[in-house]
Amino acid sequence: MTRHLIHMPQNRSSRRPLRCLPGLALVLLASLFADSLAAQTLRGRVAEGRTQEALSDVLVSLLDEDANVLAETTTGPSGGFSLQAPGPGEYFVRAERLSFTTVTDGIFYFANEQAEMSVALFLLPQPTELEGIDVQIQAQQTRRRLRSSGFYQRAAMGIGRFIGPDEINRRPVFSFGDFLRGIPGVRFQNESIQFSGGLEGTCNPDIYIDGARVFADFGITTLIQPEEIDGIEVYRGVAQIPLEWGGFNGTCGVLLIWTKAGRN
Repeated sequence: MTRHLIHMPQNRSSRRPLRCLPGLALVLLASLFADSLAAQTLRGRVAEGRTQEALSDVLVSLLDEDANVLAETTTGPSGGFSLQAPGPGEYFVRAERLSFTTVTDGIFYFANEQAEMSVALFLLPQPTELEGIDVQIQAQQTRRRLRSSGFYQRAAMGIGRFIGPDEINRRPVFSFGDFLRGIPGVRFQNESIQFSGGLEGTCNPDIYIDGARVFADFGITTLIQPEEIDGIEVYRGVAQIPLEWGGFNGTCGVLLIWTKAGRN
């Protein structure tokens, strides 16, 4: 067998290589030629970057300079792989597996039709965010908090106005006042919430956030932001106020606000 060195053109430094994604890559290049070979072969091994243990089931792809996939394979138990290039030229290799960083490395330059190169690629663990599951869990937690606060039980009685998580997620909200817009007899003006139709005509309701009474004479938006809210209950007038929130002892009404980080 005759050994040859691969010729690397001097003007290749001006070429912009494909950007590598986060990870570790160590390239070990060896050029082996034999008269019996008739293709460009890129062999390699993929391992975990910290433990150096072999990684199986890694998708390894051969790419051209435009990131087109020319060939792909999957690593076996030893982490090994083999890819055939279609002809002389410059190529990249990409390794990807769920829960690990994706690594793209190159340029690998095959000068003629009978060449073989080897490469070692190292991937780092990366937590996988299961967005759909996270959203579902968050929704369940929200409903559990609202249920324990009595939100759904009071809503089933049909007294008052209720704004729950589903409605909050559907409507475009840019300020706290957007939650109250369209509710008859409710105004949000100059950071002040006002109910009309009570014993005093226009009045300021009692406000509770996560069950605690608050005094928002200086502005409700200093206490809470729209993105923090999971549910709102509006009770206008003494007849609507639930007993646990003042009942007939009130003179105006009650506004209950439940937050994502509530105590319930």
